[in-house]
Amino acid sequence: MVRLLATMVHEEPSIRQAIRFVQDHCVSGGLHLLFGDQRVPPTPLFARHVMHYYTTFCREAIEAFLTVGFAAYRVRTLENGSRVPEVLPLGTYGWLVARGGARSVPTSQLWSFGPPAKTEEEKEDDGGEPLLRYQVSTMYCKEPVYVYEFTRPSPLYPCTSSLACLVPQYMRLRHKRECTVRADLFNSQPSVVFEQQNRTHVNDIVKSDSMFISGGGGTTTGATSSEARDQLSGDRKALGGRQDLYYRVLDDFRMQSHLPEESVTVIAPTNHVVHGLDRVMTPQEMIREELLFIRSIATATGVPPTLLLQGSGAVGTHATSSSAGGGGWADSAESNNRQMLDLCRHINSHLELLMAQAYMAIYGVKEDPRFRLVSLPTFNLEQLSTAFHLRLVDDAVFSSMLEAVWGAPLSEDAPKAREEQRRAEFVLPFRDTPKKK
Repeated sequence: MVRLLATMVHEEPSIRQAIRFVQDHCVSGGLHLLFGDQRVPPTPLFARHVMHYYTTFCREAIEAFLTVGFAAYRVRTLENGSRVPEVLPLGTYGWLVARGGARSVPTSQLWSFGPPAKTEEEKEDDGGEPLLRYQVSTMYCKEPVYVYEFTRPSPLYPCTSSLACLVPQYMRLRHKRECTVRADLFNSQPSVVFEQQNRTHVNDIVKSDSMFISGGGGTTTGATSSEARDQLSGDRKALGGRQDLYYRVLDDFRMQSHLPEESVTVIAPTNHVVHGLDRVMTPQEMIREELLFIRSIATATGVPPTLLLQGSGAVGTHATSSSAGGGGWADSAESNNRQMLDLCRHINSHLELLMAQAYMAIYGVKEDPRFRLVSLPTFNLEQLSTAFHLRLVDDAVFSSMLEAVWGAPLSEDAPKAREEQRRAEFVLPFRDTPKKK
């Protein structure tokens, strides 16, 4: 199941697009770090360090949340001595659902690492061990592996993530895609069958000397078997010479034409009928199956289906027409904004706790860090243009919003163009006013 889940997450373009939507809207709004109750900001150098490494850490954690339901991470030491958190890639670790308080039992061919055991006083302060927990095992790193739970583990299923429920549907869709590819490959190849049919006209039999004469005493023929064999041999020689002439004519025509070199011309022999093989039927309604899978991705991840349809290229040109008449597909911009904001706020609350846990694992618990992630709302192009011209937000924030929604940041010439447009709108009403004498 882990291999199918990794294949689906890494190779399906609609899932990659949904994860990118969530990452951009959760992280692109900015990351703020304050210390203590008095909200003391960090130094500029440490703020840049946190912005660079912890933003990447959050993007990787979002993908892990949606894929497996938890984030397994380690603390990596850089060349300059700094320690940063790093999420383990999917496929480099295994896990199982263990009972809380039980000892870690290494699985076959895996080394189990985890945070140091807590004392009884620390367990009482934390409220005790949970009933179920994820036990992560890996053989790719020797550092302690920390686990942050995004969804609660289940004793019935090893993976209870948002995307794990799509694996059965993805297997059916993948099987239909393979059938479609095989059918298209078979239908694209030339396939003909020659059927021999000896057709003789009645008039030719009447005019020939080998006519059958039937009577009461029996049947006699006017030609011997040796004469028939000689005639058949002559017909074969004449047919062979005729076919050689055909092929020579076709070769001359091929040299003067622009046919590809791999093209083949076949001439059916005399008394043969050419039949084409039947075409293989492909799975029906593949476009509908793709659209249903995209809708399932949107439902599982919480991304509005309209945004996912507009940004996905898995269904071709049929996505626009299907979304226009799909009833529940075309939602309003305000509904999409509320749905995306609720999803981002829920994920950001977990990310803030995850970054605080990682910070304490690196620097200890002497300081009280407070991380803050700003959720980025969704806007259409008209709303973004209005916010840009009215200067409702700063240009840097607007560039982050534009990059998250449309995939391109604000250009350097945009502020200058805005000032020129404002100056023109202010001067033009007074330029054509007639002067009073």
